[in-house]
Parts: sequence; C-alpha cells; structure tokens
Amino acid sequence: MKRLFIVSILTFFLAGLFLQPCLAWKGSEGWEERQNAMLEKHGLKVGEVYDASNGSKIKHLLPESVYNKWLMKGGWKFPIGKFDYYYGVEDRWMKKHAKANAGKYTLDSNAVVIEVATGKFPIGRTGITFPMDSFDVKTDPKAGHKILHNGFSVQSVTSAYFRDFTVDWVGIGGYEKSFFAWINYFNYEGGGAWKPNPNLFKQNDLLYFTGPHDIEGAVNLSWKYLDGSPTKGFFYVPAIRRVKRLNGANRSDPTQGSDFCVDDSNGFAGDPESMEAKYIGQKDFLFPVLEADQHRVLKGRRAADGTYVMPPGYSAVKANYLNNNPDPNVDMWALEGIVFVPRTGYQVELFPKDPYYNYGKQILWIDQEGLLFVYKEVDDRAGEYWKTAIVMYTALQYGDDKYVGNGAAAYAMVDDKAHHASIAPVMGSWKGYDFRSWYNTNRMKPSAFTPQAISTMSR
Repeated sequence: MKRLFIVSILTFFLAGLFLQPCLAWKGSEGWEERQNAMLEKHGLKVGEVYDASNGSKIKHLLPESVYNKWLMKGGWKFPIGKFDYYYGVEDRWMKKHAKANAGKYTLDSNAVVIEVATGKFPIGRTGITFPMDSFDVKTDPKAGHKILHNGFSVQSVTSAYFRDFTVDWVGIGGYEKSFFAWINYFNYEGGGAWKPNPNLFKQNDLLYFTGPHDIEGAVNLSWKYLDGSPTKGFFYVPAIRRVKRLNGANRSDPTQGSDFCVDDSNGFAGDPESMEAKYIGQKDFLFPVLEADQHRVLKGRRAADGTYVMPPGYSAVKANYLNNNPDPNVDMWALEGIVFVPRTGYQVELFPKDPYYNYGKQILWIDQEGLLFVYKEVDDRAGEYWKTAIVMYTALQYGDDKYVGNGAAAYAMVDDKAHHASIAPVMGSWKGYDFRSWYNTNRMKPSAFTPQAISTMSR
C-alpha cells in the first residue's frame, strides 16, 4: 500500500512537471511530443476552425485585441494546424556558443550588453547572448531586456539579408493603394562579426522606395551602435535632393503614411536600450503560419558569390480584400491561407523612454522555441489601445545545409481605432512580381550605408 502511494505521488509529480510550461529553450529533441501535448492541453485538433460562433474556446490563446476585434467582430477564422518538423532555433547554432556565453555578458543600467570581465560592450559577439538556462525569467529583473537581446542575436545569425516587399493600404471598402520597396540589413554581430567595424556599429539598415513614382528614390538609412547610443537616421528626399537627419523617435513615425513604422519590422526592430522592458510571464498562444509552411522548410540556392537566394513562386499573403468577391461581413484585411499552431512563449511589456516616440505601451508575444516576435499590441501615448501587429515567419534552409532559422514572410498591422490596416508580403511572389530574398549576402558593401551614398542611389 505504501509503495502504491509513493508511485502515485511520483506519477502525479512527474505529470505536473510535464504539463508545466518550460521556461528554457528545449531544442529539437522531443519537439513532436511537446507539440502534441500542447494540442491536447488546450483541447484542440488539427483542422478545427474557430470563429465568432465557437471562439470562446481559444480566447485564452490570443491577444485581447485579436480575440475581441478580429475574431469576434471582424469575422476572422482561426484554423488549427501543426508542424511536420521542428520549428525553432537550430540546435547547432543555439548550443555552439551557449556554454561560452553563459555568464559572459550582463546588462548595464541602460540595458546595454556589456562583458562581465571588462564592463565594456563586446565587439564581435556571436551566438545567443544570454542562454535561456543561464537566468531565471521569473526572478531576474532584467529578464525582459535579456529576452529582447536574445531575439536580436537570433536575427543576426546571417551577415546580411536583403528583401523586396510591398505594403497595401486596406480600408473598410477594400484595397486603397500600395508602395514598393526593398530593405537591406547589414549586421556587425553574429554572422557579421567578422567585418571590419571602425564605427562600432551593431547594425545598419537601408530602406529604398521603388514606387509609386512620387516616392521613388526616397531612402531611409539607420545606424545602430554597440554601445547602446540612440539610433541615428538619415532620409534622402529625391524631390529636393537633400538628406535629412532623423532621431530614434522618428522610427515610430508612419512609413510613407501606412499603418507600419520602421520599428515594426520583425515585430519589433527598435533598440532594447530605448525601452523600459518588463517580463510579464509565460503564455501559451496561437502561432500564425502560412498553410504551406506547416509542411516545408524553404530551401535557398547558393549563388556563386555565397548569397543564399530564396525561391519565389508562392503567395505569402491571402486576404479577404484580394478575393474576387470579398465577404462584406468580414474585415477586408482579414488574413486567409494561414493556420494557427498552439505554442508557448513569453510576454514582454515595452514602454519607450523617449517622450516623442509615438507608441505608448507595447506588449510583445515572443515564441519560445524560435525567439520570434509574433504579435505586438500597441497603446497610444494616452494609454488607450491603438493597433496590433501580426508576423508570419517561414522556416529557412541555406543550400544543402541543415535547417537554420526563420525569416518573416508577411506582416499585418491593424489599426483598430481607424478601422484600417496595412498588409505587407515580404517573401515569395506578389501580383506577378517575384520578390528577391537573399540571406548571408554581401552584395551591398558597407560604403552604401552612408548619407553620401544614399543621395546618389536614385540618380
């Protein structure tokens, strides 16, 4: 009897451990069992579709705005899916520097990454900055900032990446207009740590507008610094052939009048040092992904110069407004062709230190296995809810190498105050045009990321 009692207690204890969400990154081992357990935990089955008639069952798995505004009032549908493969940060990359980096870095009073040994910011940092098992997210007062820095260290796994994209304005009447552009990120950490870096940059990014005609040739350039200094920005105005200086707060201005701002890239592209960041807790949620991406890893072709070229030939965005006969009872911007996979993640609350930053409080929903910024709920400066961003990511494989990581495939930003949205496909093909999507590319040289260079690009 005593033995049976002990076995029962152990069984209950172990089951409790299994059902508790794990705060650390787990990797590919046991991924399928974890995915099945997540479906079972929430009573979900692949192929089920949730809408306003039965959506209360998934209310706890969605941001409040997504549930109340999109599902219950906007007519959105939420099909349940699952992955056929491990979807997260590749084991090899995550483990490569984890042991060496554990305890190597800390944050100063401004949330700047510094070396414990020297008290100075690192140059040539690679790998995950703060291995997830090296700090306790529940008790570490800097956990929010550490998770943000980890997300950026995952994004910098490539030395540079380039992509075309478009942004559609969508109102209650449907499609309104578009702009077209390309963007190039140039990293000096992670995959780009080998580059000469006399200016002590963390990252440069260059956004070039290709159309329509009235904005063609406009260029937005940003310099991010290793020491946590505010991002410096420059904007070339082709009509007057002048370069304007920008500050960090300008990154929260509407991009060409759309619902997006520059800091919405990849969910959040601002400086962690520019934000107060508070870890809220761990949260299971419904992770959005393109239907096809449940079953495939997108394989790039290695070009002669070492660039990995991702294939086009598929549509990264399907939505009500794109249909021949849009449903008038559904938000015109309601996304289609995506499924939602139950996963676990982190919630981090951000608040800008700069009083001129347009956003107020922001809640980031971050995928635990991929360290991806998936949802962002945004309040205005008065503290009222304003808008929500959603990002769909595609798993990427570089040539014949193993699965490496994830890249954003499409975005939507829904302004629930203005009843308006902006939709941005950034991979695949769009309205007859094949987007260029290049990873580990050095086709654009460091000299291009200067105010002098951007003033000559459109001439």
